[in-house]
Amino acid sequence: MAIKKRFPYKAAFVACNGGCRANQSPEGYDLCLYGCTGCGACMESLLRTRVGEFALADAIKLSEVEAYVIAHRSDAAETEEMQLPFLQAVDTVFLKYESATVDGQFRKYLYNGNRLRPEMFLEEHESMRTAPVRVYDDEGAFFGIYEYQAEKEDYKPLKVFK
Repeated sequence: MAIKKRFPYKAAFVACNGGCRANQSPEGYDLCLYGCTGCGACMESLLRTRVGEFALADAIKLSEVEAYVIAHRSDAAETEEMQLPFLQAVDTVFLKYESATVDGQFRKYLYNGNRLRPEMFLEEHESMRTAPVRVYDDEGAFFGIYEYQAEKEDYKPLKVFK
């Protein structure tokens, strides 16, 4: 006869930073190893209610998206892009970062994903050197996130979206 141990269950609401990860064990349990709970706890279930600026309360179901597309689709518009009001532009996720625009004459460096020198921007501020920067081309198209590298005195692409 097998003996099954029953451990105490606790419910917790945890607000954690981006450095906290829940990993799944071979037994199927989510483990938070010395992360946000700080105790190596074992979780039976996890519900993420917020990731960055996105909240579960604001989410819409895939069936709602499908219903919207069906309701707003017409034969004449099949070749056009449908505007979906609930979608957000990628750069809205990074609004906490300062924005910078690359001078048109240096567009090819941006489009090729190269590092950018400070003089390649229309304007460069000292504050751009302390945190990641949203980078746009001279036509206003969001390109990616760059970060200043003091040792090379230039901006390195962290993530390119174009």
